[in-house]
Amino acid sequence: MRLALFANDAFGSYVFETVRESDLDLVCVVGETKSAAGRLRKKLRRYKKRPKNAWRDLTARFRQRPVPEPPRRPGRSPAAGMPPLRERAEQAGIAYYEDERLASLAFASTLRELEIDLVLVATFGAILRPHIIDAPSRGVVNIHFALLPQYRGMTPELCCLLDGASESGVTAHFIDEGVDTGDIIEQRRVPVAPNDGFADLQAKLYPEGRELVRSVLARFAAGNVEATPQDDSKASKCKLRRGYREISLEHTPGSKIHDILRACLGTRHAPYIVQQGGDRLYLLDAEFVPRQDADRLTSGQPGKGATTLACKDGVLVVRESWQPA
Repeated sequence: MRLALFANDAFGSYVFETVRESDLDLVCVVGETKSAAGRLRKKLRRYKKRPKNAWRDLTARFRQRPVPEPPRRPGRSPAAGMPPLRERAEQAGIAYYEDERLASLAFASTLRELEIDLVLVATFGAILRPHIIDAPSRGVVNIHFALLPQYRGMTPELCCLLDGASESGVTAHFIDEGVDTGDIIEQRRVPVAPNDGFADLQAKLYPEGRELVRSVLARFAAGNVEATPQDDSKASKCKLRRGYREISLEHTPGSKIHDILRACLGTRHAPYIVQQGGDRLYLLDAEFVPRQDADRLTSGQPGKGATTLACKDGVLVVRESWQPA
């Protein structure tokens, strides 16, 4: 069987060798668009579909810029430090395409010319349209970091932590025209500890995801693939409310502060406190201490340079923060 891998530089780089070691023949890789020409084509395609966006983006240049975000820190995912997926594919002599080509009907013909039997999608941001889904003869399989039908959509790990869930997992399922609604092939469960952060959860999900990829590809190679329809009555969607990173010292419950910190600290979307006047204080390293444990925070104990802020149900210990100039 001939395989195409659609993936990003994180999980895609992490499972690249696992895919190559399978009994399937990896023919091509489709990854993130990073070239200037590719980004321009994507932008022009969006403007053609929604002309009003062109005027919006033009006028936005003359308006006040949005609130600046703190400098992004190096990633701590299990794939941190690995070569980009494009580099790995080119070193192995495997054809690489940017994902902006997926919108073109001609790319479906390219997949058919390459005689692709199966497409494996691994944490891929682009939505696949019917002409791509119908191209491979054995279908399209997606690796989703949640226990479907729960947390359908983008950012399932983040939503899981924000909800204070005690369990997560990885699901391999067929892709149909819905969003993460296809039949389930296999799942792996992962416990979520009360103090697990985003990086901790990824460190659990990535190895399970790699083993799931190995298992699913072995099933296809052996011709032993069975799938179970999802129970839509148990479905939930990933939906980040506006201001999900915002912490109110007066109103946000302590348990919610804890979940916001563990979900957002160390990611590119840092949590923040809105101060008087509307200024944001971004938290880069912080901890919520419940009221019953706050007595241990005597003078000098929070840590050198740390600041303690009284909040609902306890104390917020801020060890490192950032504020726009």
